[in-house]
Amino acid sequence: MTLTKTAAPDTVTSAGQIVTYSYAIMNAGNVTLTNVTATDTAFSGTGTPPVIMCPMTALAPLASTTCTGDYTVTQADIDAGSIVNTATASATPPTGTAITSNASTATVTAEPAAGLALLKTASPSTVGTAGRTITYSYAIRNTGNVTLTGVTATDTAFSGTGTPPAVSCPMTTLAPQASTMCTGTYAVTQADVDAGSIVNTARASGTLPSGAVTTSTASTATVTATADPSLTLVKTATPRRVTSAGQRITYSYAIANTGDVTLTDVTATDTAFSGTGTRPVITCPMTTLPPRTSTTCTGSYTVTRADIAADSIVNTATASGRRTSGAVTTSTASTATVTVYRGLPLIPEYVCPQDKPRLRDVVLYTIRIRNTGSSKLTEVKITNDLSGVLDDGVYRGGVKASKGSVEITSATLTWEGTLKAHRTAVITYPIRLNRAGGDHHLINSVITPALSPDVKVSGRPGADSGHHRCHGVKSVLHPHLTSFDLGGQRDWVRTAVMEAKSRKWSALRS
Repeated sequence: MTLTKTAAPDTVTSAGQIVTYSYAIMNAGNVTLTNVTATDTAFSGTGTPPVIMCPMTALAPLASTTCTGDYTVTQADIDAGSIVNTATASATPPTGTAITSNASTATVTAEPAAGLALLKTASPSTVGTAGRTITYSYAIRNTGNVTLTGVTATDTAFSGTGTPPAVSCPMTTLAPQASTMCTGTYAVTQADVDAGSIVNTARASGTLPSGAVTTSTASTATVTATADPSLTLVKTATPRRVTSAGQRITYSYAIANTGDVTLTDVTATDTAFSGTGTRPVITCPMTTLPPRTSTTCTGSYTVTRADIAADSIVNTATASGRRTSGAVTTSTASTATVTVYRGLPLIPEYVCPQDKPRLRDVVLYTIRIRNTGSSKLTEVKITNDLSGVLDDGVYRGGVKASKGSVEITSATLTWEGTLKAHRTAVITYPIRLNRAGGDHHLINSVITPALSPDVKVSGRPGADSGHHRCHGVKSVLHPHLTSFDLGGQRDWVRTAVMEAKSRKWSALRS
C-alpha cells in the first residue's frame, strides 16, 4: 500500500487558520486490505494534532481512499515558520501481520510578516520656563503576525540640550496585535527655551523568532517653548543738576532681563538727546543676559555752553537684546533729565535789626532764603551755628519760617524745605542780649568757601563795651553757616560759590 500526504493551504499567515491534511491511501497489492487508516508519526504543530477520518477502511486490490484531518494553527506555529507533519498508512491483510505504507510528509509554511507601529507624544506639549519636566509616551503595537521580543523605543534624533530621556517599557514581548506604552522624562533647560522648541524623534524595534530585527517607522513629538522676552531699563544721571560748561554727566543704564529667554547683544541706545555736545558712548560690562539677570551700562557727557543756556538736558534711551531666533526685544523708554542752574540758587540775606542794641534789648534776626534759579529746589537744608550770637544773648523761643520747617536746638538753627523758582523763605528769631560771659560782639561768620572770613558786626574788640553794635551785612550766609545742602547737589554749590570769589569782601560791608 502507498500513502501521499498533502496539506491545504500549504501556506499560513496567522494563528487560527485551519489546515486540512489529506492522506491518499492506495492498495497496491493483490489482496483485499481491512482496517485501513493513517497515523501521524511526526508533527511539529504546537496545537491539537489532526483527528484522521477515513471514509473507507477496506480496500480491494488497486482501490484507494483519502482520509482527512483538520488542524488549527497556533501563534507558536507562525513564530516557528512552518508546520511539518509526517504520516504512514496501515492495514490488515487476510492473513499474516499488518502492513505499513511508506512515510509521507506535508509541510505548511508560516510566512512571517513582522510589523511595529509607534506613536510618540509629549506632555505637556508647551513649556515656558527651564526646569519643567516633559513626559514622553511611546505607544508601540505589534502589527505583524509573529511574536516580537526585546521590544523597546529609541530616540533617534533629539534637539534637547539636557540629558535625553531614559526609555522604560513595561512589556518587552508582544504577540501580534498586542501593545505596550513605554515612557521617558526630560528636564527642560534654558537653552531649550531659548531655542523655541524641543524636537524628539524615535523608532520602536523588536526581534523576530528567527533573530531578525524589525523596526517601526519614525514618530516625532515637538514641544513648543512659548517665549516671553522682556527687558526693563532705568536710566539715571549723576549729577542731577549742572551749572557750567565743562561739567561731566555720567549716565547709568540699568538693564534687567525680566523675560524667560536668554538675550544676547544686550545694549542701550539713546533715542532722544537734547544735549548739544558729543553724545555719550555707551559701554556695557555684560552683553548676554539669562533670565532674571541684569547689567548696568554707562556713558558720559560733557556739558556745553549751549546746554547751560537751556533749562535742562534731556536724555531718553531704550535697551535691546537679541533672541536665539534672531528676533530683537526692546524695552520701554526711560528718560533722565539734568536740570541747569544759571546762578547761585539760594541767597540767604541777613537783615541788621538795629545799629546799637543795648543790654536786655531784644534783637530780631531775619534771614531771607531766595531761590534765584529757574527750577524748584527740593530737600533744601540750612544749618546755622548761633554760638557767636548766644555768647552775648539768650534764645527763649519764637523762631518762625514763612515756608518749610525751622527749629533752634542748643546753639544750632536748622531750616528744611522746598523752594519753587524765584520764591523766598523768611526766617525770624529773637535774641535777648545779656552782658554776662559775652564779648559784646554779635559775630556773624560766613564760612562758605567763597566767603570765609568772619564778619564782626560790632566795633573793634574791647570798644563800645556798653553797646552791642550791628552793621548791616547782606548777601552773606550768616551766622556761622555750617551746612548748605541742595538735595545732594553739593558739587554744584561749590561751583556756584567759587564764581563769587572774585567779589571784594569790603563790598559786602556797609
